[in-house]
Amino acid sequence: MQDPNVYVWNTAIKAYTIHGPFNIALHLYVEMLQHGTPPANFSFPVILKAIASLGALSQGQQVHACILKSGTQITCDVFIANSLLNMYAKCDELEAVRQVFDTIPCPNVITFTALLDALARSGDMDGARAVFEEMPERNVFSWTAMLVGYVRNDMPERALLVFRRMQREGVRVDEVAVLSALSACARVGALELGRWIHDYAGRNRLRMGKVSLTNALIDMYAKCGEIDEALAVFNAMAEKSVVSWNVMISGLAIHGLGLEALQLFRKMHENGFEANEATFVGVLSSCSHNGLVEEGYRYFNAMHKVYGVKPNIRHYGCMVDLLGRAGQLKEALDLINSMPMEPNAVVWGALLAACRRQGDVELGEYAMRKLIQLEPESSGNYVLLSNAYAVSGRWDDSAKVRAMMRGVGVAKEPGCSWVEVKNMVHEFVAGDKSHPQSDNIYKVLNDLGERLKTAGYVPDTSSVLHDIEEEAKEELLGRHSEKLAIAFALINTEANKTIRVVKNLRVCSDCHTMTKYITKLATRQIPQNSCCRFAIGPVMLRPFRRIGEVVPSFVETLRFNFLVHSSGAELEMWHWIVPGSLQALHQRLGLAMQIGTVLQLGEFYDNPPCQWNVLLGYG
Repeated sequence: MQDPNVYVWNTAIKAYTIHGPFNIALHLYVEMLQHGTPPANFSFPVILKAIASLGALSQGQQVHACILKSGTQITCDVFIANSLLNMYAKCDELEAVRQVFDTIPCPNVITFTALLDALARSGDMDGARAVFEEMPERNVFSWTAMLVGYVRNDMPERALLVFRRMQREGVRVDEVAVLSALSACARVGALELGRWIHDYAGRNRLRMGKVSLTNALIDMYAKCGEIDEALAVFNAMAEKSVVSWNVMISGLAIHGLGLEALQLFRKMHENGFEANEATFVGVLSSCSHNGLVEEGYRYFNAMHKVYGVKPNIRHYGCMVDLLGRAGQLKEALDLINSMPMEPNAVVWGALLAACRRQGDVELGEYAMRKLIQLEPESSGNYVLLSNAYAVSGRWDDSAKVRAMMRGVGVAKEPGCSWVEVKNMVHEFVAGDKSHPQSDNIYKVLNDLGERLKTAGYVPDTSSVLHDIEEEAKEELLGRHSEKLAIAFALINTEANKTIRVVKNLRVCSDCHTMTKYITKLATRQIPQNSCCRFAIGPVMLRPFRRIGEVVPSFVETLRFNFLVHSSGAELEMWHWIVPGSLQALHQRLGLAMQIGTVLQLGEFYDNPPCQWNVLLGYG
């Protein structure tokens, strides 16, 4: 067309705003202005939507200025006002959102939702909730904005509360809400709820064939400890994306199935999918979790040469973690010094965690100084060095680090554990006595302690890194949040029911040992899942059972815990063992094994402190 009018321009811009690429929509808008065609009022919401998708704040401000110059009264056009609010919210400009919101005399549900979303994006969930509760009406987008906000701000338990409230109030959830709810389930280990959401999505025909939703299911099942279910969902997919392969590879990695993860990577390549940066994070993590140093180096070196993927800082972090777990601290430091970019806190954190495991206090101090420069307010870094001093018996130095924490106003996060019982997720913090069943919980723990000691359990007071009497150390051990969660589950679940506990911090060796004895004494399976700093989820290895295979019913299977040493690496593993085959397991792994103890995997994320609460019920 030689002389298109504003309607023609707007139609073309709108098409690219809906289907993308968004930058072409912006280019057409600029071309329209250069052509001398002034935008109409209906042009502004369209281009603002494209700008919001791009997060192009500068261009959004120019369009805002254009609106004002045109004489358009924003207070009289709710569509333009809401579009401006949405644009500023997506660009994380909270102050601009407030200013526009205050000019609207009669805000509607879309206006309130935009403000709510902006507050959630800024991390002000209290403010977002206040706006949500004051809204005269709500739609599914308002509910979903709250749900997504809680997930984005690491409040998965509150996200699940919102999801359940949506069910009670008859709000029909969409795919975005389901994706967020599944992410929250993965974070707190709410397997039964995740299964219920899976079934709910199927019953309500929420496009289960949609790749992103299926990927979320794979991720949820893997992080909740059910790798077979994750693999079943993956294999049933009619259409897979690169993300599908990446999620499944990472799932196998966190379950200690490194060889299977690498085999899946090769299968991905054979099926014509091109590996990307996220793929190699999963591949290198697989090598790290399984002590495959040579394989890790081979894939790291092949990334750019063979697959055309340039290693970034996350890949270097994986390699430092791999070398650190293998006890090769000098090699890890050499790799850090040779990095083409400045190492970040994750890289130095991986080295510090390795120094703690290997007892290298001197190198740990060096890594700690680097971390304090990058993350002066992170409590985990101080705690790692303090614990390293304590393990070495340097109590004065340990106390100095704790004093340094207090001096800069950094507080150690309390241990927090979640357990799912009778379709509810319950949360406990270390030393918590606010639970209605606290008296009974502590009574059960005391009784269990006596019975376990009779069975051979000896409290591992080395896990208490404070210079206090042994009796006081035992008392502190008994207050750990995972023990409270297990005792609560023992009280409130039927016999032979598997108990799944998720913890926000590193699980100490005493809790692992005590869990082993409880498993034997109470005939329970109690796999523990920690939110790891360098790897998310539990580590499970089934060396005598391929994924997807059924263990023959006539074979009695036992569940043991092992501490597996491989060049100084420490891995947490759950093994399905056929009785009498320990020697075969030893030969297959090629590792020295010691039955009876499981140590932690890596170092772990700190979650925000929270009080005990009954988080969710569903049916």
